[in-house]
Amino acid sequence: MIPKLNKELIQAVDGHDQIEAVNPETGRMYVVIERSVFELHQRKNVREAIQQGLDDIEAGRTMTVEESKRRTDDLLDQSQQ
Repeated sequence: MIPKLNKELIQAVDGHDQIEAVNPETGRMYVVIERSVFELHQRKNVREAIQQGLDDIEAGRTMTVEESKRRTDDLLDQSQQ
């Protein structure tokens, strides 16, 4: 389901790539962003992550798959505490 923007949001986003919006009932903040801008940011983030990984390999900053899994599990355990 893709909800439709109401008139207030349409006016707010007009001429802007993104805006902040708040749910008045919960106070939760949201960012409404044009899809093409979001996709551009996603591609940029993926390219930067790949480049960082390649830079790490070239610099010798590597680890085994087992070490990576252990570290990931440790971080997940810490985040659930």
